[in-house]
Amino acid sequence: MLFPRTVTAIMLAAAVTLAGGETVTATAAATGRLDARLEWDSFDRRLAASAVFAETNRVRRLLGLPEFEPSAAADQAADIQASTNAMLGRIAHDNPLAGLATALDRAERAGIRAESVGENLALSSVLNWRGTSPAYRDEPGGTRRIVDLNTGGDIPNHTYASFAEDVVRQWMESPGHRANIVNPHFTQLGCAVWPTRGASRAELLVSAQLFVRPLRVRQRPKP
Repeated sequence: MLFPRTVTAIMLAAAVTLAGGETVTATAAATGRLDARLEWDSFDRRLAASAVFAETNRVRRLLGLPEFEPSAAADQAADIQASTNAMLGRIAHDNPLAGLATALDRAERAGIRAESVGENLALSSVLNWRGTSPAYRDEPGGTRRIVDLNTGGDIPNHTYASFAEDVVRQWMESPGHRANIVNPHFTQLGCAVWPTRGASRAELLVSAQLFVRPLRVRQRPKP
């Protein structure tokens, strides 16, 4: 959704950001593990957010648009909504916590002075099952596998890179979400990814992006 200083919004897609002062791009550069496989018990929220940020800027470059600047404050605002949605088991742009109802509220809570903001949200599986037909298969001893019905083989988890590619692709295929990503007026981007459980204890990820057009300070004319 787009939220001008008088507010709007964008709904759903498929697919956390980090609180604190470190920006997501710095994290990605420091770790260099975007090809690592997603593991539920050791899921790295910062690395996932870094991957989404990097993939979004890759798409911007392909379209001839300037890259987004990283923003720790925008990361924090995105983190608020991703974590709230993960905790409540839903995907929505509203927030029931006091003073955080809209994306603009959350941006201001993080200390951002914005002319307008936009927000993308998504819910997606940790499994890289694009193009497959997944099904649960119970094994002796009570273990449960998720297999491809076409091949009978296990469906692998995403890597951090393939997860980011998948969620950004879904946003780019949705007109409202795409509009935020390609909006030339937005100059800053915060990203967040939080793990959550779905039906049948499915391992899912909630992703959030906060796009920012900073408030321009008008120069007073010299006397």
